[in-house]
Amino acid sequence: MNAPSPPTAQPLPELRYTHRFANLGSRFYTELTAQGLPDPHWVATSPSCAELLGWSEDWMHGADALQVFSGAALWPGMRPLASVYSGHQFGHWAGQLGDGRALWLGEVQTPNGPMELQLKGSGQTPYSRMGDGRAVLRSSIREFLCSEAMFGLGIPTTRALCITGSALPVRRETIETAAIVTRVASSFIRFGHFEHFSYNEPQRQPPVEPHHGADDSEHDEQVSEHRDHASMQEALQARLGDGKGMRKVHPVECAGSASPSSENAVWPQ
Repeated sequence: MNAPSPPTAQPLPELRYTHRFANLGSRFYTELTAQGLPDPHWVATSPSCAELLGWSEDWMHGADALQVFSGAALWPGMRPLASVYSGHQFGHWAGQLGDGRALWLGEVQTPNGPMELQLKGSGQTPYSRMGDGRAVLRSSIREFLCSEAMFGLGIPTTRALCITGSALPVRRETIETAAIVTRVASSFIRFGHFEHFSYNEPQRQPPVEPHHGADDSEHDEQVSEHRDHASMQEALQARLGDGKGMRKVHPVECAGSASPSSENAVWPQ
């Protein structure tokens, strides 16, 4: 995870970055470089996804693209990081999770608005827990095909730009070979990012108290937002009824809202 910085490659023309997620601050992620695949090769590319980014059909033939998307190099302006989040697994609160084998490369401006690039299978991160941080060719091909097929069917999903492969052995049920799939989305923020800070930093939620002064308009907006969250919780409780057929779990709290107590939180089985 502390590998030396990869060499800087020459980018596609006029790539412009905004990096809004990175600008949130270090509480949201850990910056690190990928563990590149040795002797990589192309497995598949998606011309449709390249078009979404405003790239030409032959983008993969130049600008050290193979090295960049196998985790061995960076284009200038890229800012690799792994994000932290929390959530549930197998119906139970699992606490802190995070990008265990994914690496965010940055947010790039495109003709279709800002798009984020992410490598999946690029090695261990501080959030890998017991995992090796790798993806195998078999599952990478499945994700690539499913992502692009869902897009073709009109189902909103992340896109898959390409797959790079390597002879690097990866142990699963048997020994398989490593791969990296490059994913594209308008945002990789997930519900677990909100759960993480709602659970770990409830004291940061702003109080709603009487206020008078020059910032009344800003305060009124805060109070209105708080009431919106409260109304949403009341509506949810009304739909849940008297709690019959429910079981208690860790509450899924709305960031910035009053936190329901775990004693009163009930959710469907």
